[in-house]
Amino acid sequence: MKELPHDWLTQGHIDFEYKKYLLLAYLQEVKKQFHEQRLYPFLSDVVFHYKNMLSIREKGKLLKGAFPKKLSKADMQKLELIYESLVDDEPLMQEINDILSFSIPQMKAALEEGKEVYEFVESKVSLTPVGVFPLYAKEGYLLIQERLNVETQIFRYELTVFASAEENYRALHLHFLDSVRRRIGYTFEHMKMELVRRFPELPNPATYLLDADILCPYQETLIPIAKRRLVRQLSQHAA
Repeated sequence: MKELPHDWLTQGHIDFEYKKYLLLAYLQEVKKQFHEQRLYPFLSDVVFHYKNMLSIREKGKLLKGAFPKKLSKADMQKLELIYESLVDDEPLMQEINDILSFSIPQMKAALEEGKEVYEFVESKVSLTPVGVFPLYAKEGYLLIQERLNVETQIFRYELTVFASAEENYRALHLHFLDSVRRRIGYTFEHMKMELVRRFPELPNPATYLLDADILCPYQETLIPIAKRRLVRQLSQHAA
């Protein structure tokens, strides 16, 4: 995918026509991915750029929380210094404001398109517990059953919570275990019982079934949506 660098506004020559070309080329590729129902990492990338552009226009500074975790502290400080120096350069700042005035509506339109795809796919999947649900649910299993697919994908999940000064962040880790062919009389409850025998350290595991009544890209769409749905479900369970 054609990427838009995190510092694309200040990278290279700051010129309206040039930045417009970069943005439109990027959004053309993003929309192509959305048309093919490929959501990630494209949707999160658009959200990141959109939030930062709003923050730069409204506050004249970077929105730290929106930056990818891979950026080091030194990278972040470098970008902050660049934007601080631009604030004191009125002609350049005016050029950036012109770029933002054009770019923000374009990015917002792409974001809305990605949200529509997300909501459509999510409306075609259901998440239900398998068997008796235990009190401890931070570890367990996720079964994914796709439409017209006789194979059920089995994952082990682990939910971790990271606390910050502002709020708690939840991260879900999936580990692929097996792909099991369904057959007459072989239910999801049977799959759960086999998992208990196979992994006795979880004698009564929380187990969920994600049933997808749609064919869509597996890694780019179904798995990320499954993770978000499961995190939301587990958060409600813990409340």
